[in-house]
Amino acid sequence: MEVAVVRGPDVEGLAGADVAAADDAGGVDGLLLQLVDALLQRRPLRRARCVAPDRLVRGFRGDGTGIGHLSVLVVAIAVDGKPPPGGPGRAVRLGSLRSDRRSIVEERTVLTVGVDLGGMNIQTLVLDGDDTTLGTARMRTPTQGDKTLVLDVVSAAVHEALGEAQHEIEEVTAVGIGTPGVVIDGTVGGASNVPDWYDRFGLADLARDLLGVPVRLANDVTAAAVGEHHSGAGRGTDHLLVIMVGTGVGAGLILNGQPYEGAVGGAGEFGHTVVVRDGAVCPCGRRGCVEAYAGRRAMAFAAERAVAAGRETVLFSIQDEFGHLRPTSTVFKAALDRGDELAADLIEEAIAALGVGIASAVNLLDVDAVVVGGGLADRLGDAFFIRLEAAMRPNLFLQPPHVRLERAQLGDFAGALGAALLARDATRR
Repeated sequence: MEVAVVRGPDVEGLAGADVAAADDAGGVDGLLLQLVDALLQRRPLRRARCVAPDRLVRGFRGDGTGIGHLSVLVVAIAVDGKPPPGGPGRAVRLGSLRSDRRSIVEERTVLTVGVDLGGMNIQTLVLDGDDTTLGTARMRTPTQGDKTLVLDVVSAAVHEALGEAQHEIEEVTAVGIGTPGVVIDGTVGGASNVPDWYDRFGLADLARDLLGVPVRLANDVTAAAVGEHHSGAGRGTDHLLVIMVGTGVGAGLILNGQPYEGAVGGAGEFGHTVVVRDGAVCPCGRRGCVEAYAGRRAMAFAAERAVAAGRETVLFSIQDEFGHLRPTSTVFKAALDRGDELAADLIEEAIAALGVGIASAVNLLDVDAVVVGGGLADRLGDAFFIRLEAAMRPNLFLQPPHVRLERAQLGDFAGALGAALLARDATRR
Protein backbone atom coordinates (compact mmCIF):
# COMPACT_ATOMS: atom_id res chain seq x y z
CA MET A 1 0.00 0.00 0.00
CA GLU A 2 1.44 3.35 -0.99
CA VAL A 3 0.21 6.20 1.15
CA ALA A 4 0.92 9.80 1.94
CA VAL A 5 -0.01 10.84 5.46
CA VAL A 6 -1.39 14.35 5.64
CA ARG A 7 -3.89 15.00 8.44
CA GLY A 8 -7.11 13.79 10.02
CA PRO A 9 -8.91 12.53 13.14
CA ASP A 10 -7.22 11.15 16.24
CA VAL A 11 -6.39 7.46 16.18
CA GLU A 12 -5.58 5.68 19.44
CA GLY A 13 -3.17 2.90 20.20
CA LEU A 14 -0.08 1.54 18.47
CA ALA A 15 1.77 0.22 21.53
CA GLY A 16 5.49 -0.28 21.14
CA ALA A 17 5.82 1.87 18.04
CA ASP A 18 8.71 4.13 17.28
CA VAL A 19 7.35 6.79 14.93
CA ALA A 20 9.52 9.63 13.70
CA ALA A 21 7.71 12.54 12.10
CA ALA A 22 9.12 14.37 9.12
CA ASP A 23 8.00 17.49 7.32
CA ASP A 24 8.67 16.17 3.83
CA ALA A 25 5.45 14.67 2.48
CA GLY A 26 7.30 13.21 -0.49
CA GLY A 27 9.12 10.43 1.38
CA VAL A 28 6.52 7.70 0.86
CA ASP A 29 7.89 4.17 1.33
CA GLY A 30 7.04 0.68 2.55
CA LEU A 31 7.46 1.59 6.22
CA LEU A 32 4.16 3.42 6.00
CA LEU A 33 2.45 0.17 5.08
CA GLN A 34 3.76 -1.30 8.31
CA LEU A 35 2.35 1.68 10.17
CA VAL A 36 -1.07 1.30 8.57
CA ASP A 37 -1.17 -2.45 9.18
CA ALA A 38 -0.20 -1.98 12.81
CA LEU A 39 -2.87 0.65 13.29
CA LEU A 40 -5.50 -1.57 11.74
CA GLN A 41 -4.57 -4.80 13.49
CA ARG A 42 -3.30 -3.45 16.84
CA ARG A 43 0.04 -5.15 16.18
CA PRO A 44 3.23 -3.82 17.77
CA LEU A 45 5.42 -2.05 15.24
CA ARG A 46 9.18 -2.19 15.60
CA ARG A 47 9.84 0.89 13.52
CA ALA A 48 7.96 3.11 11.12
CA ARG A 49 8.46 6.49 9.58
CA CYS A 50 5.34 8.62 9.48
CA VAL A 51 5.60 11.18 6.73
CA ALA A 52 3.60 13.96 8.33
CA PRO A 53 4.17 17.30 10.05
CA ASP A 54 5.18 17.15 13.71
CA ARG A 55 1.89 18.68 14.75
CA LEU A 56 0.06 15.51 13.68
CA VAL A 57 1.76 13.42 16.34
CA ARG A 58 0.22 13.73 19.80
CA GLY A 59 1.16 12.34 23.22
CA PHE A 60 4.42 10.57 22.40
CA ARG A 61 5.78 8.75 25.44
CA GLY A 62 9.49 8.13 25.57
CA ASP A 63 9.28 5.14 27.92
CA GLY A 64 8.84 2.64 25.08
CA THR A 65 5.13 2.10 25.67
CA GLY A 66 4.16 3.87 22.47
CA ILE A 67 2.11 6.75 21.23
CA GLY A 68 -1.02 7.96 22.93
CA HIS A 69 -2.64 9.51 19.87
CA LEU A 70 -1.60 9.69 16.25
CA SER A 71 -3.66 11.85 13.92
CA VAL A 72 -3.47 10.63 10.35
CA LEU A 73 -5.32 10.75 7.09
CA VAL A 74 -3.89 8.59 4.32
CA VAL A 75 -4.32 8.99 0.61
CA ALA A 76 -4.28 5.45 -0.72
CA ILE A 77 -2.59 4.82 -4.06
CA ALA A 78 -2.87 1.04 -3.98
CA VAL A 79 -3.87 -1.62 -1.47
CA ASP A 80 -2.49 -5.12 -2.14
CA GLY A 81 -1.90 -4.11 -5.74
CA LYS A 82 -5.51 -3.00 -6.24
CA PRO A 83 -7.01 0.48 -6.24
CA PRO A 84 -8.47 1.50 -2.87
CA PRO A 85 -12.21 2.07 -2.39
CA GLY A 86 -13.19 5.00 -4.57
CA GLY A 87 -10.16 4.72 -6.84
CA PRO A 88 -6.53 5.86 -6.68
CA GLY A 89 -5.88 9.13 -4.97
CA ARG A 90 -8.95 8.91 -2.75
CA ALA A 91 -8.58 10.05 0.83
CA VAL A 92 -9.35 7.37 3.42
CA ARG A 93 -9.59 7.67 7.16
CA LEU A 94 -8.28 5.35 9.84
CA GLY A 95 -11.16 5.29 12.31
CA SER A 96 -11.45 3.46 15.63
CA LEU A 97 -8.98 0.58 15.59
CA ARG A 98 -10.51 -2.75 14.72
CA SER A 99 -8.99 -6.03 13.61
CA ASP A 100 -9.86 -5.88 9.92
CA ARG A 101 -9.31 -3.60 6.97
CA ARG A 102 -12.90 -2.48 7.04
CA SER A 103 -11.80 0.09 9.59
CA ILE A 104 -10.57 2.02 6.57
CA VAL A 105 -13.55 4.14 5.60
CA GLU A 106 -13.63 6.30 2.52
CA GLU A 107 -13.52 10.04 2.96
CA ARG A 108 -14.05 12.67 0.31
CA THR A 109 -11.41 13.28 -2.32
CA VAL A 110 -8.91 15.95 -1.32
CA LEU A 111 -10.11 18.68 -3.65
CA THR A 112 -9.54 22.41 -3.69
CA VAL A 113 -10.81 24.94 -6.19
CA GLY A 114 -8.81 27.99 -7.22
CA VAL A 115 -10.41 31.16 -8.57
CA ASP A 116 -8.52 33.90 -10.37
CA LEU A 117 -10.72 36.99 -10.47
CA GLY A 118 -9.38 39.28 -13.17
CA GLY A 119 -10.59 42.46 -14.76
CA MET A 120 -11.43 40.60 -17.99
CA ASN A 121 -12.01 36.98 -16.98
CA ILE A 122 -12.82 34.78 -14.01
CA GLN A 123 -10.82 31.55 -14.27
CA THR A 124 -11.35 28.52 -12.07
CA LEU A 125 -9.43 25.29 -11.58
CA VAL A 126 -10.13 22.09 -9.64
CA LEU A 127 -7.03 20.54 -8.06
CA ASP A 128 -6.68 17.16 -6.40
CA GLY A 129 -4.22 16.09 -3.71
CA ASP A 130 -1.67 14.99 -6.31
CA ASP A 131 -1.63 18.45 -7.94
CA THR A 132 -3.57 17.16 -10.93
CA THR A 133 -5.92 19.62 -12.59
CA LEU A 134 -9.28 17.88 -12.94
CA GLY A 135 -11.34 20.66 -14.48
CA THR A 136 -11.23 24.31 -15.51
CA ALA A 137 -13.64 27.04 -16.49
CA ARG A 138 -13.47 30.60 -17.75
CA MET A 139 -16.16 33.27 -17.70
CA ARG A 140 -16.20 36.97 -18.45
CA THR A 141 -15.91 39.32 -15.49
CA PRO A 142 -18.93 41.64 -15.39
CA THR A 143 -18.10 45.18 -16.45
CA GLN A 144 -21.13 46.67 -14.69
CA GLY A 145 -23.30 45.83 -11.71
CA ASP A 146 -22.32 45.15 -8.13
CA LYS A 147 -20.37 42.65 -6.06
CA THR A 148 -23.37 40.30 -5.91
CA LEU A 149 -23.33 39.91 -9.68
CA VAL A 150 -19.56 39.32 -9.69
CA LEU A 151 -19.89 36.65 -7.00
CA ASP A 152 -22.70 34.97 -8.91
CA VAL A 153 -20.35 34.61 -11.89
CA VAL A 154 -17.60 33.31 -9.58
CA SER A 155 -20.01 30.69 -8.26
CA ALA A 156 -21.08 29.71 -11.77
CA ALA A 157 -17.43 29.32 -12.84
CA VAL A 158 -16.64 27.18 -9.77
CA HIS A 159 -19.56 24.87 -10.50
CA GLU A 160 -18.70 24.65 -14.21
CA ALA A 161 -15.13 23.58 -13.40
CA LEU A 162 -16.45 21.04 -10.90
CA GLY A 163 -18.83 19.73 -13.53
CA GLU A 164 -15.93 19.17 -15.92
CA ALA A 165 -14.09 17.41 -13.10
CA GLN A 166 -17.18 15.29 -12.35
CA HIS A 167 -17.28 16.37 -8.72
CA GLU A 168 -19.71 18.29 -6.53
CA ILE A 169 -19.16 21.32 -4.33
CA GLU A 170 -19.86 19.12 -1.29
CA GLU A 171 -16.62 17.24 -2.03
CA VAL A 172 -14.48 20.39 -1.97
CA THR A 173 -12.23 20.98 1.04
CA ALA A 174 -11.74 24.71 0.42
CA VAL A 175 -11.84 27.37 -2.28
CA GLY A 176 -9.05 29.88 -2.85
CA ILE A 177 -9.81 33.21 -4.48
CA GLY A 178 -7.16 35.47 -5.96
CA THR A 179 -8.62 38.95 -6.23
CA PRO A 180 -7.43 42.40 -7.27
CA GLY A 181 -7.06 44.88 -4.45
CA VAL A 182 -5.61 44.88 -0.97
CA VAL A 183 -6.57 41.78 0.99
CA ILE A 184 -6.77 42.11 4.79
CA ASP A 185 -8.21 39.38 7.03
CA GLY A 186 -10.68 38.07 4.47
CA THR A 187 -11.69 41.50 3.21
CA VAL A 188 -10.74 43.28 0.00
CA GLY A 189 -10.80 46.86 -1.19
CA GLY A 190 -9.08 49.33 -3.44
CA ALA A 191 -9.60 47.54 -6.76
CA SER A 192 -10.84 49.73 -9.58
CA ASN A 193 -10.95 47.11 -12.36
CA VAL A 194 -13.83 45.02 -10.95
CA PRO A 195 -17.32 46.50 -10.37
CA ASP A 196 -18.08 47.49 -6.75
CA TRP A 197 -14.66 46.31 -5.58
CA TYR A 198 -13.17 49.60 -4.38
CA ASP A 199 -14.83 50.03 -0.96
CA ARG A 200 -13.66 47.36 1.47
CA PHE A 201 -15.98 44.43 2.14
CA GLY A 202 -15.85 40.87 3.53
CA LEU A 203 -15.32 38.87 0.34
CA ALA A 204 -14.25 35.66 2.10
CA ASP A 205 -17.42 35.53 4.20
CA LEU A 206 -19.70 36.33 1.25
CA ALA A 207 -18.04 33.68 -0.92
CA ARG A 208 -18.13 31.12 1.89
CA ASP A 209 -21.86 31.70 2.42
CA LEU A 210 -22.50 31.42 -1.31
CA LEU A 211 -20.39 28.31 -1.94
CA GLY A 212 -20.82 26.56 1.39
CA VAL A 213 -17.10 25.80 1.89
CA PRO A 214 -14.16 27.58 3.59
CA VAL A 215 -12.56 30.32 1.49
CA ARG A 216 -8.92 31.46 1.48
CA LEU A 217 -8.49 34.95 0.07
CA ALA A 218 -5.29 36.33 -1.48
CA ASN A 219 -4.24 39.07 -3.82
CA ASP A 220 -4.54 37.82 -7.39
CA VAL A 221 -0.88 38.23 -8.27
CA THR A 222 0.25 36.71 -4.97
CA ALA A 223 -1.76 33.68 -6.05
CA ALA A 224 -0.10 33.75 -9.48
CA ALA A 225 3.32 33.95 -7.81
CA VAL A 226 2.51 30.85 -5.75
CA GLY A 227 1.51 29.04 -8.94
CA GLU A 228 4.63 30.03 -10.86
CA HIS A 229 6.84 29.20 -7.88
CA HIS A 230 5.22 25.79 -7.50
CA SER A 231 5.29 24.56 -11.09
CA GLY A 232 6.18 27.38 -13.46
CA ALA A 233 8.99 29.79 -14.26
CA GLY A 234 9.75 30.40 -10.58
CA ARG A 235 10.71 26.84 -9.72
CA GLY A 236 14.13 26.53 -8.14
CA THR A 237 14.31 29.93 -6.46
CA ASP A 238 13.12 31.02 -3.04
CA HIS A 239 13.34 34.74 -3.85
CA LEU A 240 10.95 35.63 -6.62
CA LEU A 241 9.07 38.65 -7.94
CA VAL A 242 6.15 37.95 -10.26
CA ILE A 243 4.64 40.80 -12.29
CA MET A 244 1.33 40.43 -14.10
CA VAL A 245 0.47 42.99 -16.77
CA GLY A 246 -3.22 42.86 -17.59
CA THR A 247 -6.19 45.15 -17.05
CA GLY A 248 -4.12 46.45 -14.16
CA VAL A 249 -0.56 45.76 -13.05
CA GLY A 250 0.26 43.80 -9.91
CA ALA A 251 3.03 41.85 -8.25
CA GLY A 252 3.41 38.80 -6.07
CA LEU A 253 6.38 38.02 -3.86
CA ILE A 254 7.98 34.79 -2.76
CA LEU A 255 10.60 35.49 -0.08
CA ASN A 256 12.53 32.72 1.65
CA GLY A 257 10.33 30.23 -0.17
CA GLN A 258 7.04 31.58 1.21
CA PRO A 259 4.45 33.99 -0.19
CA TYR A 260 4.91 37.42 1.35
CA GLU A 261 1.69 39.36 1.83
CA GLY A 262 2.94 42.18 4.04
CA ALA A 263 2.06 43.44 7.51
CA VAL A 264 -1.66 43.78 6.74
CA GLY A 265 -1.91 42.18 3.29
CA GLY A 266 -0.94 45.12 1.12
CA ALA A 267 2.30 43.76 -0.35
CA GLY A 268 2.49 43.49 -4.12
CA GLU A 269 0.81 46.75 -5.15
CA PHE A 270 3.53 47.21 -7.73
CA GLY A 271 1.13 48.86 -10.16
CA HIS A 272 0.84 51.81 -7.79
CA THR A 273 4.57 52.38 -7.49
CA VAL A 274 5.14 55.93 -8.74
CA VAL A 275 7.62 56.09 -11.61
CA VAL A 276 6.79 59.57 -12.97
CA ARG A 277 6.16 62.37 -10.51
CA ASP A 278 2.92 64.22 -11.40
CA GLY A 279 2.62 61.90 -14.39
CA ALA A 280 -0.38 60.37 -16.11
CA VAL A 281 -3.55 59.83 -14.09
CA CYS A 282 -3.93 56.24 -12.89
CA PRO A 283 -7.34 54.51 -12.60
CA CYS A 284 -6.68 54.59 -8.83
CA GLY A 285 -6.86 58.40 -8.95
CA ARG A 286 -3.19 59.05 -8.28
CA ARG A 287 -0.60 60.19 -10.80
CA GLY A 288 2.48 58.58 -12.28
CA CYS A 289 1.84 54.98 -11.21
CA VAL A 290 3.23 52.09 -13.25
CA GLU A 291 -0.37 51.08 -13.97
CA ALA A 292 -1.12 54.53 -15.41
CA TYR A 293 1.18 53.58 -18.30
CA ALA A 294 1.20 49.78 -18.43
CA GLY A 295 -2.28 48.72 -17.34
CA ARG A 296 -4.44 47.84 -20.33
CA ARG A 297 -7.37 49.84 -18.98
CA ALA A 298 -5.21 52.95 -18.61
CA MET A 299 -3.71 52.37 -22.07
CA ALA A 300 -7.22 52.26 -23.55
CA PHE A 301 -8.10 55.55 -21.82
CA ALA A 302 -4.87 57.07 -23.14
CA ALA A 303 -5.79 55.94 -26.65
CA GLU A 304 -9.23 57.55 -26.32
CA ARG A 305 -7.68 60.83 -25.18
CA ALA A 306 -5.23 60.73 -28.07
CA VAL A 307 -8.03 60.19 -30.59
CA ALA A 308 -9.98 63.06 -29.04
CA ALA A 309 -6.89 65.23 -29.50
CA GLY A 310 -6.73 64.35 -33.20
CA ARG A 311 -4.39 61.35 -33.46
CA GLU A 312 -5.26 58.53 -35.81
CA THR A 313 -5.27 54.86 -34.84
CA VAL A 314 -6.71 51.54 -35.96
CA LEU A 315 -7.06 50.33 -32.36
CA PHE A 316 -10.79 50.90 -32.10
CA SER A 317 -11.62 49.61 -35.56
CA ILE A 318 -9.72 46.40 -34.72
CA GLN A 319 -11.60 46.25 -31.42
CA ASP A 320 -14.88 46.31 -33.37
CA GLU A 321 -13.53 43.87 -35.95
CA PHE A 322 -12.67 41.37 -33.19
CA GLY A 323 -15.99 41.94 -31.42
CA HIS A 324 -14.37 43.13 -28.19
CA LEU A 325 -15.87 45.66 -25.81
CA ARG A 326 -12.54 47.40 -25.23
CA PRO A 327 -8.98 47.23 -26.56
CA THR A 328 -7.50 43.94 -25.35
CA SER A 329 -3.89 42.79 -25.54
CA THR A 330 -4.80 40.97 -28.75
CA VAL A 331 -6.12 44.24 -30.19
CA PHE A 332 -2.93 46.11 -29.26
CA LYS A 333 -0.82 43.36 -30.84
CA ALA A 334 -2.87 43.45 -34.05
CA ALA A 335 -2.60 47.24 -34.23
CA LEU A 336 1.16 47.03 -33.71
CA ASP A 337 1.41 44.44 -36.50
CA ARG A 338 -0.45 46.84 -38.80
CA GLY A 339 2.06 49.59 -38.10
CA ASP A 340 -0.15 51.71 -35.85
CA GLU A 341 1.99 54.49 -34.40
CA LEU A 342 -0.24 55.24 -31.42
CA ALA A 343 -0.26 51.59 -30.36
CA ALA A 344 3.55 51.52 -30.68
CA ASP A 345 3.91 54.67 -28.57
CA LEU A 346 1.61 53.38 -25.83
CA ILE A 347 3.43 50.05 -25.68
CA GLU A 348 6.79 51.83 -25.52
CA GLU A 349 5.56 53.95 -22.59
CA ALA A 350 4.29 50.82 -20.85
CA ILE A 351 7.64 49.04 -21.21
CA ALA A 352 9.57 52.08 -19.96
CA ALA A 353 7.40 52.36 -16.84
CA LEU A 354 7.67 48.64 -16.15
CA GLY A 355 11.45 48.67 -16.58
CA VAL A 356 11.97 51.47 -14.05
CA GLY A 357 9.50 49.98 -11.59
CA ILE A 358 10.93 46.46 -11.78
CA ALA A 359 14.49 47.71 -11.35
CA SER A 360 13.48 49.63 -8.22
CA ALA A 361 11.80 46.54 -6.78
CA VAL A 362 14.87 44.39 -7.50
CA ASN A 363 17.15 46.99 -5.91
CA LEU A 364 15.01 46.86 -2.76
CA LEU A 365 14.40 43.12 -2.50
CA ASP A 366 17.43 41.46 -4.16
CA VAL A 367 15.37 38.67 -5.71
CA ASP A 368 16.90 35.98 -7.92
CA ALA A 369 14.28 36.09 -10.63
CA VAL A 370 11.56 38.31 -12.03
CA VAL A 371 8.76 36.49 -13.83
CA VAL A 372 6.51 38.59 -16.05
CA GLY A 373 3.20 37.46 -17.49
CA GLY A 374 -0.25 38.66 -18.38
CA GLY A 375 -1.96 39.47 -21.63
CA LEU A 376 0.37 42.15 -22.98
CA ALA A 377 3.56 40.21 -22.22
CA ASP A 378 2.09 36.98 -23.58
CA ARG A 379 0.84 38.51 -26.83
CA LEU A 380 3.95 40.54 -27.66
CA GLY A 381 6.33 37.68 -26.92
CA ASP A 382 10.11 37.90 -27.31
CA ALA A 383 10.12 41.48 -28.56
CA PHE A 384 8.44 42.62 -25.34
CA PHE A 385 10.99 40.87 -23.12
CA ILE A 386 13.99 42.11 -25.09
CA ARG A 387 12.81 45.70 -24.73
CA LEU A 388 11.78 45.24 -21.09
CA GLU A 389 15.22 43.92 -20.18
CA ALA A 390 16.80 46.88 -21.96
CA ALA A 391 14.59 49.24 -19.95
CA MET A 392 15.32 47.48 -16.65
CA ARG A 393 19.07 46.76 -16.72
CA PRO A 394 20.46 50.33 -16.65
CA ASN A 395 18.45 51.07 -13.50
CA LEU A 396 19.72 48.09 -11.48
CA PHE A 397 22.18 48.92 -8.70
CA LEU A 398 24.06 45.60 -8.56
CA GLN A 399 26.34 45.31 -11.57
CA PRO A 400 26.69 43.00 -13.30
CA PRO A 401 23.06 42.15 -12.58
CA HIS A 402 22.43 38.64 -11.26
CA VAL A 403 18.65 38.72 -11.54
CA ARG A 404 16.94 36.67 -14.26
CA LEU A 405 14.03 38.00 -16.27
CA GLU A 406 11.72 35.12 -17.16
CA ARG A 407 8.49 34.73 -19.07
CA ALA A 408 5.59 33.29 -17.04
CA GLN A 409 4.96 29.67 -18.01
CA LEU A 410 1.53 28.83 -16.64
CA GLY A 411 -0.54 31.20 -18.75
CA ASP A 412 -4.00 32.31 -17.76
CA PHE A 413 -4.46 29.73 -15.01
CA ALA A 414 -1.40 30.58 -12.87
CA GLY A 415 -3.52 32.56 -10.43
CA ALA A 416 -6.18 29.88 -10.16
CA LEU A 417 -3.53 27.22 -9.49
CA GLY A 418 -1.89 29.36 -6.82
CA ALA A 419 -5.24 30.11 -5.19
CA ALA A 420 -6.03 26.38 -5.04
CA LEU A 421 -2.62 25.66 -3.47
CA LEU A 422 -3.10 28.42 -0.89
CA ALA A 423 -6.53 27.05 -0.02
CA ARG A 424 -5.11 23.57 0.46
CA ASP A 425 -2.29 24.88 2.63
CA ALA A 426 -4.79 26.79 4.80
CA THR A 427 -6.73 23.59 5.52
CA ARG A 428 -3.57 21.86 6.75
CA ARG A 429 -2.61 24.45 9.34
